[in-house]
Amino acid sequence: MAGEEPDPDMLAKSYAQEADLYFDGVTDCINLDDISSNGENTGGIAGFNAGNVFSCTNEAAVAGKNFVGGVVGFNEEGYGKIRFGLNNGSVTGTDGFVGGIAGSSYGTISASRNNAKVTGTSVTGGITGGMAAYGYVLACANYGEVEGTENVGGLVGEMRQSGLIEASFSVGEVSGNSNVAAICGVMTEMSGECGVLASYWSGSDLKAVAVTQDVSMEVYYFSDGTTVPQGATAGWPDESQNENWGVSTDGTNSKWWKNLGTNGKTEYPKLWWEE
Repeated sequence: MAGEEPDPDMLAKSYAQEADLYFDGVTDCINLDDISSNGENTGGIAGFNAGNVFSCTNEAAVAGKNFVGGVVGFNEEGYGKIRFGLNNGSVTGTDGFVGGIAGSSYGTISASRNNAKVTGTSVTGGITGGMAAYGYVLACANYGEVEGTENVGGLVGEMRQSGLIEASFSVGEVSGNSNVAAICGVMTEMSGECGVLASYWSGSDLKAVAVTQDVSMEVYYFSDGTTVPQGATAGWPDESQNENWGVSTDGTNSKWWKNLGTNGKTEYPKLWWEE
């Protein structure tokens, strides 16, 4: 409820149960051809996802009007799940809701990585442009440059209605005209139960979140040898901080990471499936 401090532990547990549901659906697909549309819901693998997109990669440029994503254009509420997604192609939207993995997500995006530039206008993010309705970004990494006009974030452009970002990071440059931040541009007045847990950034001399209200935040600047922005707290991921920073060889039991990188150096955590 707006005005009340959310319980981040309970919120995280509810999202984790959702993220750990069995995955089937579109599996092990790769797109190598440029995709362009004058409409909405444009993605490298799927324009609209109300099921599971598992271990899929986009290698080509994706361009559209709005709801444009490297892997999925629009990830549906409650049903849409993207796991082990990888985007290596530029993503461009001429209107709103543009993201490296999904243009907008009301579902779950987990253990996914964006490497390419994302360019939009309003609501642009390295992982997803918009996120709402219990949307969840878990163990995701953005390395791509993110450029928009307003509501621009290294991970998420705008988050509302009980969204959660957990154990994720962005080290891509982020730019725009207003409401621009290294993690999330805006968490709106509808986001009384939103949260950011154990997440990190580097490379952008920006706030972690530009505009917030009633949001529980646990966000740090990587201790990677670069200059820590004024007011930020430096640190490094550790499983004792959050179990979703755990390391494994197969991405099971919430152990999403191959390694957690190197404290003091620009060697960042790698997901278990990365080379």
